[in-house]
Amino acid sequence: MKKIISCVLMFSFVIAFTMFLTACNNHSDVKTSEHKIKIGDVPYTSLTEAVDNAKSGDTIKIYHDVRDKKNVIIDKPLNIEGVLSSNQVKPKYYGSLTINLGGSEDSTSVENIELIHAGVNNDGKNNDTTIGINLIDGGLTLKSSVISLDDNSTPSQNATGVVLSRKANSENIMPIVIKGNEFGNYKASKDTQSGALLVLSNKHGVYQNLNLNSMELSEQNSFASEPGGNQYIYISYATTPSTYDYLVTSSADEFINTLTSRQSKNGSTIKVAPNSLSITPPKDIVIDEKSNVTIDGDTPFDMQNINLYVKGTLTINSPIENANISRNSDTASIVVKENSMVENASIK
Repeated sequence: MKKIISCVLMFSFVIAFTMFLTACNNHSDVKTSEHKIKIGDVPYTSLTEAVDNAKSGDTIKIYHDVRDKKNVIIDKPLNIEGVLSSNQVKPKYYGSLTINLGGSEDSTSVENIELIHAGVNNDGKNNDTTIGINLIDGGLTLKSSVISLDDNSTPSQNATGVVLSRKANSENIMPIVIKGNEFGNYKASKDTQSGALLVLSNKHGVYQNLNLNSMELSEQNSFASEPGGNQYIYISYATTPSTYDYLVTSSADEFINTLTSRQSKNGSTIKVAPNSLSITPPKDIVIDEKSNVTIDGDTPFDMQNINLYVKGTLTINSPIENANISRNSDTASIVVKENSMVENASIK
């Protein structure tokens, strides 16, 4: 009898222990799922679902990688915050964001996420991931994040990391802060408005009302510089052709195109760090009186025997080859960094 009781107890113990392990495993799975995206203690399986259910001012926390592969429309002030792992790795969000806020004091913040978008335009606005983060209207704080294209996608030629703009009739007074971010490689194209970071406005000077400083945008963020034309940042006005107030690029093609037809008459800052010219440039190129042009980089820039007439300012911080550079007005300034190599080029 004792043996029977012992066997029954042992069997019961085994069953109970098995059920306990199963419950623990299920709890672990639930916990992992719950902690992917949360608003407070409420879990969500996608960012789209979280945004749809969020109230104005809510903070959406992303704990683990999320593969929505959608364009999420944000039309209310929210905070999207990535929670760093124990070894300080940012969670990845596969998809894009479009921010369109109506109130005068509405703003959205995005921090500590790695946003990876396909850069393609499929049917419907929720499937258009051409732009990683597209600010149509409102305030925006984007900090300590990574914006890049999906390596497994074939992006369109106008794929862009971040676009900053405001509607012409916008009443929004909130600042736009873009700081401490890393941008992946984006191709520059003279035929499209594209790049890593693009600021659009309706007319010259309007972007200044957005509390933006183009120099800070360039210097307070990190940009890739892969060969072939990674465009860091430019500010474009709604003119034909577009004129650039501030342009940084590694595309020699875009650099020459800007000097020949897109310098702003109100003053342009243009920086280039190219490998070499990929096109046959015009023979004569003028740097306008109010333009400030800088040539950077460690690789020699073969300028293919162009005649560069300087009315504004030219600063040479890198090796250049095969150019004829001359001052063309009393306002002209040409500065050659010490130890910069100038081969087969004349400067006068």
